[in-house]
Amino acid sequence: MPDITHVETVKAPVEATWDFCKDMNNWVQYLKGYEKHEEKNETDSTWWIKGDVGIMAKTVSFDVHIEEWIDNDKVSFTMKGVSENMSGKGSLQVAADGDNTKLTFYLEIKAGGLIGPMVNAVLSPVLKPIATDFAGKLVARVEEMQS
Repeated sequence: MPDITHVETVKAPVEATWDFCKDMNNWVQYLKGYEKHEEKNETDSTWWIKGDVGIMAKTVSFDVHIEEWIDNDKVSFTMKGVSENMSGKGSLQVAADGDNTKLTFYLEIKAGGLIGPMVNAVLSPVLKPIATDFAGKLVARVEEMQS
């Protein structure tokens, strides 16, 4: 199952970083390929993400469920493909690091079905740039808000 953990330092206090990260509406648009999302309630939403994997480009919708919400610490979620046989999970975690914040982003995606193993092999190398891009944008936005 393809997964990635990416860690960044945010030049902002943990409280300010958490205030931004605790609301999915603040950061979901920074995911590479983001097209839109709809909130159903406090813990459930649907995300539409355009994936560009090799020669394939396709918009995939995911039902996303918040599994865990620990104030000033972590939000974790699961994803289930609506339009494709895919599933996954992820998390954003913050931790004080002096005057800064250590931000850890985790993402795991698995394609199922007959072509699942082939899709997973192609997904593996693209997760690192997705995580790096996402975390970089999130860090820049939080730091910009602190200026």
